[in-house]
Amino acid sequence: MLLDEGASIEGITLEDGVGNHSVLHTAVLKEGSGGGVDMIKLLCQRGADIARLTSSRHSCLHLAFQTGNCTTIREVQKQMKISGQDLNDLLSYEDDFTSTERVETPLELGIKLGRLHKEGLALLAPVHLSSLRVFIHHAPECIPIFMHRLTSQRDSGEDLVEDLVDNLPPGDIATMILHYPEAASALFNTFTTSPQVSDERFHPLPRRMSFAKRSTLTRLLTWCCGIPPFVCFYTDDSAWRFDDARFEAPAWHQQITDNKRAPYCDAQIKVCRFPNIISPKVFAPLVRSAEQALFLHQTMPIRAAVSYTFWNGAIWMEGTQFLLAFWGLVLLIMQTLLEHEGAVGKDAAYFDSQMNEGVFDPSFVAESQRNGIDADWIIAKGIVDLMLELAQVWGCKLAGELRSYANFGNAWDLMRSIIPVMLLFFHESRWLHLFVVLIYWARLMEGLSLSETMGHALVPLQRLAKGLLPAMIFSMLSFGALTHAMYAVQLEAVRLWPNTLFLTFSRFIAQSLPEDSPSDTLELLVLSGGTLFFSVFVLNIFVGVINELYEQENACAELSFANLRASSCLTFLFRVRVLPCVFVDRTTGVGVACGCMVLLLVMQVLALARGVHLPGNWQFVATLACQLILSIASLQCKESADDWPTFDVFRQQRPQGGYSPAGSQGAELGRRKLDCLWPRSTLRSQRIKYLPGVL
Repeated sequence: MLLDEGASIEGITLEDGVGNHSVLHTAVLKEGSGGGVDMIKLLCQRGADIARLTSSRHSCLHLAFQTGNCTTIREVQKQMKISGQDLNDLLSYEDDFTSTERVETPLELGIKLGRLHKEGLALLAPVHLSSLRVFIHHAPECIPIFMHRLTSQRDSGEDLVEDLVDNLPPGDIATMILHYPEAASALFNTFTTSPQVSDERFHPLPRRMSFAKRSTLTRLLTWCCGIPPFVCFYTDDSAWRFDDARFEAPAWHQQITDNKRAPYCDAQIKVCRFPNIISPKVFAPLVRSAEQALFLHQTMPIRAAVSYTFWNGAIWMEGTQFLLAFWGLVLLIMQTLLEHEGAVGKDAAYFDSQMNEGVFDPSFVAESQRNGIDADWIIAKGIVDLMLELAQVWGCKLAGELRSYANFGNAWDLMRSIIPVMLLFFHESRWLHLFVVLIYWARLMEGLSLSETMGHALVPLQRLAKGLLPAMIFSMLSFGALTHAMYAVQLEAVRLWPNTLFLTFSRFIAQSLPEDSPSDTLELLVLSGGTLFFSVFVLNIFVGVINELYEQENACAELSFANLRASSCLTFLFRVRVLPCVFVDRTTGVGVACGCMVLLLVMQVLALARGVHLPGNWQFVATLACQLILSIASLQCKESADDWPTFDVFRQQRPQGGYSPAGSQGAELGRRKLDCLWPRSTLRSQRIKYLPGVL
């Protein structure tokens, strides 16, 4: 009626003397409960400006989300579309979360006020990058529903995946993996699709293909490291392209269509739309959030990214380090055995001098020409390991992931690099000898853990330590209490170390009771009660905790092993960012490594068999140089230089690489996509086995 009588449809309400809401704004709000659909529709038909903003720069859609009324929100979105206003234009200037002048998006305002449940938020949110980013930062629980909605729109012919994934900042992906892995899983699954086929008639997607290893060198390692149930390629293509004019397909297609080696399987090809997913920006949060995000290793992109990086880079680094550690352990065992057997029947002073001279003295200190070989090896290995650790730290800094180095595993790696180097200065220390022996045996176990055959059995045992901490504290407190009680009731003064502690250990841990009972009644009661309590109660509880924890760890051993390989891949990515790795291709690098091993073997055989070695410090320097060349040769990947950020000594520059949105720094280096070939039988059997709540 007012409009019919000439009232202005552009009239505004005053708030503290300042114009704030238009008539349409007031109709949308309707005292905070949401306006009627008919009134909003009528005002828009009469010419109300739905694009008009309030004094606080809020649109009608802001006000609709503020009410929490789903019907009002849908009607406002409908009227905005009818009027020709693009929601993307409304949201595009507001998705910079670092800006101090940014205006909250309508969705963000709806989340903040808490008047909509997660289903309503996910279904009403505009399909735009801004909505996805708002969910990442404020309501990640909405992402799975939002991704399902996006998938439905894609199935209906409206594919918005490329636009979203190409502009999603890497920090948002890291945030999801680290804090909201369930949302990250939904995102990865949505952005992994079948490739578009450019010519279905002349070059269709293959339906059956070979899953044999594509590289001869890689096939040599599959006997110990296991064969992944899929094949990966890292290319610039997100489509199955074919040149109709030349009748040519990209060269990497031939590795699929021309491979005739068994095994053959029915398969399908999937492509991960995330560009440059093989990056520290993705691997670092994945490794850091291992406990909460183990189930992410079941998603296709993560499994494929870890597999590709491991088999095309990290395996050579880890294999070389395992070989060097095993070689050093063999030398250490051999020299220790020879010196022990040669000193049988001699006095302690002679034996001590032989152990120092023959095993732990470097060649430039040892008097005999046959000694010092294993000490040279151990010290040189420690120096090379320390250099690799420093390179890893610098690589973390360059990648902006320095905090990724701050964990117990890297602290252990740093310590085991420094301790062997200390033999240069304290080669007569028996404590140092003990630590070196234990370090080399621990290295052997770590190397075997990366083998798929052994890793599934060893990884659960290695992960038991974290869960056993409460039980160990309880056992140590019980042992300390009983030791103190025994010490307090003794009738004769006995030193605490080593007498009382050794006596308590033999009584309670080893359960070795004395032949004659104590004469004092109180001491007899403490001994009997303490033995009964510790052997029957404490030790049985400890064993029960171990069994329960092992069953839990063994249930997710496959995913824990995958995370261990992801950690190895992350170390590789950090090191190749600093160390020169594009001198030669991988085959030539293996040849250089073999030459260094032959040279080292000749030097050691001559020294041990004939007492001939290089003069002065040169024997040690040659050993160090060969080990350093071996380690650098294991990183050579000239043919994969574009797959991840590397350091090229010839160009003297470090490509940014990694995940880079369109238009950002590093985007000109190429946007590589991960193409995966999956057996259909594997896809059917690889359903979700481990629920996030269980892990």
